[in-house]
Amino acid sequence: MKRNWVRKSAMVLFIVGLVVGMSASGQAKDNILKVGCIMPFTGGYGFYGEVLKPGIQIYADILNADGGVKIGKDTYKIEMVFVDDAADPKRGPIAGQELIQKGCVANVGAFSLVPPIAAVLTPAKLPFVGQMQPGLDLKEHTHFIGANCQLWAPVYAHFAALETWPEVRKVGFLTYDWQVVAAKQVTELMLKPGTPFSEKGVQIFMEAQPMGNMDFTIPLTKFKEQGVDLILSYVGPGDDALVAKLRGEMGIKAHHFNAGTCTDVKEFIKMAGYENAQGYSFNWPAPWALKKSEPDKQLVNMAVRITYRFAEKYGKPMTYLGGFDWGINHLRMLLDFYEQAGSLDPDKVMEKARGGTVRDFTGTWKMSGVKTWGAPVVKPSACLNGMLRGEEVVYANEYPMNEVP
Repeated sequence: MKRNWVRKSAMVLFIVGLVVGMSASGQAKDNILKVGCIMPFTGGYGFYGEVLKPGIQIYADILNADGGVKIGKDTYKIEMVFVDDAADPKRGPIAGQELIQKGCVANVGAFSLVPPIAAVLTPAKLPFVGQMQPGLDLKEHTHFIGANCQLWAPVYAHFAALETWPEVRKVGFLTYDWQVVAAKQVTELMLKPGTPFSEKGVQIFMEAQPMGNMDFTIPLTKFKEQGVDLILSYVGPGDDALVAKLRGEMGIKAHHFNAGTCTDVKEFIKMAGYENAQGYSFNWPAPWALKKSEPDKQLVNMAVRITYRFAEKYGKPMTYLGGFDWGINHLRMLLDFYEQAGSLDPDKVMEKARGGTVRDFTGTWKMSGVKTWGAPVVKPSACLNGMLRGEEVVYANEYPMNEVP
């Protein structure tokens, strides 16, 4: 019923856009390439959109200052259009139609409401780069490009964590209640025969925390009783600082890893306490630190330019929450496929994306995903992990995905 409602709502909104003549996919007026970015900028997840937005805009600004992006015979300046979905399923289709009405020819950066947004953007043939999520049918949503795999990317990040701490045998998996289905799927993949977890006989104990409840005493008490030696966390960086603080207060001698990223190292240390933060590890989207995956040198230089420009503009270091593995990288992927196609024609772009190769901030990857998602339009990930030492982030480990199965 819910999926049917989303489809009907999306179609109604799309038809409205056609009536007013605003859905001109594959067209860019006056050599201005309008790229939408639908993310939550308000509501419970608004923090994530606000953290990601500045870096994406700075990347576009630098490209424009360098002369723009050459696609085929034309050169385009990029205009970013940020649209708020508030992580609200009812808002998703509306945000998609708003993006069309503003004249955008593509969308990047989405991670919260991918299926309902894709239901609107697909009929308009807008290329859509975002997180590949369960419930998204790639045969139906023909112009979606998966930039991050919600299932396999954290699995490989956890493989890297296990390499960092090879002695681990009992894992406490902490997740929000709304993520339980995906977390269970990730657990099943980690324990499949032949994986590092199954070969070492690792046990995984899962606990789900209600979103908004910042008292993690109950799940941590259970982890302590179970004798876990590694806590895998699926909660946000602010909540995870509270987990680290409480872990230390409860005397839990377990390593601590989050497949998400740490937003502000100093703030994390302040919230968790200096000693509790030491050794904390997390996904670290820092192209210059990659060792096993080798990004193009020009893109590494661009990543450095973006971080410097951010520091100049905002007077503080750029935080890496999805910095070069989410929004910025999504824009890079879109532009790469445009350049390969030599055209803004969305069908030609998707011809390049299906089973093609993309060069982005984390390396050069062949699009895959046929076994898990049914189509070769999902990008593997670098899965680079960093670790807190003192007040600095240092290289912990890296486990590049060869492909998304």
